[in-house]
Amino acid sequence: MNTNLSNAQTYEAERQRAEFLGELNQVKTAFLSSISHEFRTPLTLILGSVEEILQGEDCLNFSQREQLTIAKRNSLRLLKLVNTLVDFSSIEAERIQAVYEPTDLATLTIELVSMFRSSIERAGIHLIIDCPPLPEPIYIDREVWEKIVMNLFSNALKFTFKSEIILSLRWVTNGIELEVQDTGITTATYLDEVKSWSAETNVVVQVQQMPPPQLPLPQILLVDDNPDLCNYIQRLLSQKYQIKSVNSGLAALESIREQKPDLVITDVIMPELNGLELLQILRHDPDTQRIPIILLSARAEENARIEGLEAKADDYLIKPFSARELLARVQSILEMTQLRQEATIREQELINTKARVTDILESITDGFLSLDHQWRLTYVNGASERLSGKTREELLGGNFWDIYSHLMGFEGEEKLRQVIQTQVADNFETCLAQDNLWYEVHVYPYEKGLAIYWRDITKRKQAEITLLKSEERLRVALKSAPITLFNQDQALRYTWVHNPTLNQSDQEIIDNTDFELFPEAGVARLTQLKRRVLETGIGTREEVPIFADGQQYCFDLTIEPLHNPNHEIIGITCAAVDISDYKRIELALRQSEAQARARTEELKTFMETVPAAVWIAHDPQCHQMTANWAAHELVQLASGSLVTATPEDGSYPFEFKIQRQGQDIPPEDLPMQQAGRTGENIESEFEFVFENGEVRYIYGRAVPLRDEAGEIRGVIGAFLDVSDRKRVEQEREQLLIREQAAREQAEMTNRIKDEFLTVLSHELRSPLNPILGWTKLLQTRKFDSQGTAQALETIERNAKLQTQLIEDLLDISRMLRGNMVLHKQPVNLITIITSVIETFKLAAEAKGIQVRFEIAQNSGFSSLLIYVLGDETRLQQIIWNLLSNGIKFTTPGGIVEIYLKSGEDHVQIQVKDTGIGINPQFLPYVFDYFRQQDGTNTRKFGGLGLGLAIVRHLTELHGGTVSANSLGENLGAAFSVQLPLMKSVETCHGTSVQPQNPEINSINLTGLRVLAIDDQAETRTLIGSILTQAGAQVKMASSAQEALLMIQEFSPDVLVSDIAMPDMEVYIFRDEVRNTSSIPVIGLTTNPEETNASLTRDTRFQIHLAKPIVADELVACVATLTHRIRNSAI
Repeated sequence: MNTNLSNAQTYEAERQRAEFLGELNQVKTAFLSSISHEFRTPLTLILGSVEEILQGEDCLNFSQREQLTIAKRNSLRLLKLVNTLVDFSSIEAERIQAVYEPTDLATLTIELVSMFRSSIERAGIHLIIDCPPLPEPIYIDREVWEKIVMNLFSNALKFTFKSEIILSLRWVTNGIELEVQDTGITTATYLDEVKSWSAETNVVVQVQQMPPPQLPLPQILLVDDNPDLCNYIQRLLSQKYQIKSVNSGLAALESIREQKPDLVITDVIMPELNGLELLQILRHDPDTQRIPIILLSARAEENARIEGLEAKADDYLIKPFSARELLARVQSILEMTQLRQEATIREQELINTKARVTDILESITDGFLSLDHQWRLTYVNGASERLSGKTREELLGGNFWDIYSHLMGFEGEEKLRQVIQTQVADNFETCLAQDNLWYEVHVYPYEKGLAIYWRDITKRKQAEITLLKSEERLRVALKSAPITLFNQDQALRYTWVHNPTLNQSDQEIIDNTDFELFPEAGVARLTQLKRRVLETGIGTREEVPIFADGQQYCFDLTIEPLHNPNHEIIGITCAAVDISDYKRIELALRQSEAQARARTEELKTFMETVPAAVWIAHDPQCHQMTANWAAHELVQLASGSLVTATPEDGSYPFEFKIQRQGQDIPPEDLPMQQAGRTGENIESEFEFVFENGEVRYIYGRAVPLRDEAGEIRGVIGAFLDVSDRKRVEQEREQLLIREQAAREQAEMTNRIKDEFLTVLSHELRSPLNPILGWTKLLQTRKFDSQGTAQALETIERNAKLQTQLIEDLLDISRMLRGNMVLHKQPVNLITIITSVIETFKLAAEAKGIQVRFEIAQNSGFSSLLIYVLGDETRLQQIIWNLLSNGIKFTTPGGIVEIYLKSGEDHVQIQVKDTGIGINPQFLPYVFDYFRQQDGTNTRKFGGLGLGLAIVRHLTELHGGTVSANSLGENLGAAFSVQLPLMKSVETCHGTSVQPQNPEINSINLTGLRVLAIDDQAETRTLIGSILTQAGAQVKMASSAQEALLMIQEFSPDVLVSDIAMPDMEVYIFRDEVRNTSSIPVIGLTTNPEETNASLTRDTRFQIHLAKPIVADELVACVATLTHRIRNSAI
């Protein structure tokens, strides 16, 4: 007890002491505030008087001015102390307010500290500043920060006599930290100021970073011709606002016209256009008259301030002014401007809202009107005018009960008066008996009266009345029909029944189950059906028997689940139709089935006797069908096996195909199915294609069968086999097709020939270009021996190429005319293949292609002697063409392989390459005349496309075959030639089959006279050059007439004459020569066939030579005819 009493007394003493200290603190704060204000009043008067005396320079000497300056300086120090007391009292009273703005704190701190640099250095103290740039602006009160830094450095300078002062500013986790390594008596003051920001400090000052606002900065236009003042104000305001500065009133006008600022701060005194004139211009312009404007002036007179405000300036700021004053006034004016703008916007939105509401009310088709508390109409829309039949001028201002007097006495009058008394909204429907019109009325009270919304619902009411009548008629109809509707709950107790049957009333059925109403015999099945619907939620329909009054009834019962608004099954709803009479009728129908069976038997007998194929479908889809014997015979099936044409499982029902013009017909598109689906008679032709290849052509018609109601119940179809007639028609069509194919083949041949002629012209021209080019160069320029040899080699190579082209053309010509003659003899294929490979050796090596030759080993034959009977030249041409193609169409680095394999009676030559291959689509035409895989003008490989055609023809002339194979483009190709093998190989061993050729280079024609006759000067010159070099004396004639004259003068030993002479038939010319002399004649022809055939046909020429002329052959022929060599094989 004593302890508690002691604790209570101690607590009470502490409370009284705390209250006393609090009151003392308040008294101290009030005292400091009062004394500071009392000090400022005389200081203001002292400073003002001293300032005025110092401005009067003429009345003061130097000593007086110095004394007044000291008085002013000390008065300012005293004012600073008073201001410190004011700040201290504000802190103690917790009335200090911080104005935050984003600030580059590092730059500001350095600027403040730099003010002390000169004083610190004069005192011999080293100043260290560590203020690195901060990552973002810091929100602080600039004035408070200035006081903190100034006080810290004042104390540091005051109480530090040596060493150094260190200031550091750094970024920490949630703000910044300022540290000055010194302490002083003013620490308590600035610590309290920092505490007002909720920061922490001992020796270190910490400022917590605040999140920057996301609002756009207001734009301020600063107009002043003093750059120092502009920079000062811009620095003060730039942290919170976007500042743009100009130095004249004209520049300000131009800037405002480009973009209107949120505030204009302008000096009053400026050149060209002063601040008051700029203010007047902006206020007279409607676009700029709402821009807030602050005037800056050094004139502190009241008249100057009044003048600026009368000019409609928003504020008038007298220089000098503090930063805080400027910031406060700018912020106040911008906030007021924003409030005015928001008020204007709200006012405009209110006007727009009212207009939209009015538009909506005027656009609706229902009436709307408003009343004041005296029942006067204050607003009516257009629909109200239409509904009331009066204009708006007649309605507005009038008394509601005077205008709508016919409403008085009705229910509507009571409702309206009740709403205006109770101020509770209501709605009702009312009918005007005199007009027989119905209206739906909604009444809403508001502070000025009533708002009434009303519409004409007469049509809706009439529809409701009609609906009620229809429901009544339906109820009467159901009452007279044998249909019972009822609902049962989950316990299967009846909850509602309509039109009950079986002599039962509603009251007898409701709340009972089927077991309680009917005998148990038929109820079990019925209850099972209902339970299943309750459990599965799936409705059903069944025929159920019911026993009542000793009789059996049959009902067609439909059961559906009954749901509540939450879709939960709460019972069942059923419809029961009494079909007892229908069941009795059904029994009678069964008794008539016997008669139907009789008719069916008659129909069956008829179908078996008709020779046409007859099908009868018993449903429109042809699922069930009956067919007669003719139909089964037509489809080659056993009697009775054809029962459907459209199986329900979708399978194909037949063992044969049904087609139309080669295209399969799906079962659903057959004639009978179409007739069942469309209800139309279908006439059609189609084919039965059996597995053994037999085709039967069918013609027939399908007709739908209909019941008494006209619905399709089946289809009947009758069909005939018209294969004989169809085959005759097909033969006629085949003749027409063959004729068309022949015509197309002829057209294609002409087209191929046209393409060939185009290629031929290109291939003949190509070698002529280097021949003519080098010939021209040899004629016009001088070359050394190497250049001349190169030119002649090029000319010779292209001349041989052109010769080969011509030889191929002549070979094709012989083949097409059937004039190709073979000089058959035993030929060793190995020798020929080896010779051809040696010929192409250099060409293959130039492309880097490997040419391989492999001989398959076979018993009974020498590996070096495989003979066939054939023309050696032509067999060599076959190998040459195949190997030439292989090298031509094989890319560098590829391989060409030749395989030689002999069988019992044949030998096979296969040329296989790894080249570009053959397109599968072109492979069938690879041996055709004039055909090339790439026939375009831009083709990569040259040639006439005759080589393979020549190979095929020559191979067939030798009794062999040739084939080509390729897997596709860029996959290489293989060509196989099979030739008959000679039966008696031994007889050929050791026999030389090569003709004896003379040593051409050793022939000397010295002393011989030769007359060369040709209408082409180049040919004459060539003959003369060849024979002259061999030693002969040569004369040349350009025509037959000229030759006859020269023969008498020259007396030649040999004539070399072109067969085709323009002025005389060559044979007439030869006869003329023979009549006068026996000079031998060598005939020159462009058709090589004449070199052999003509010798046997015509003896007027001793030798025929084919152009182009081969020099060695010509010399050998002349030597042979003049007996300079013997036993020539030419």
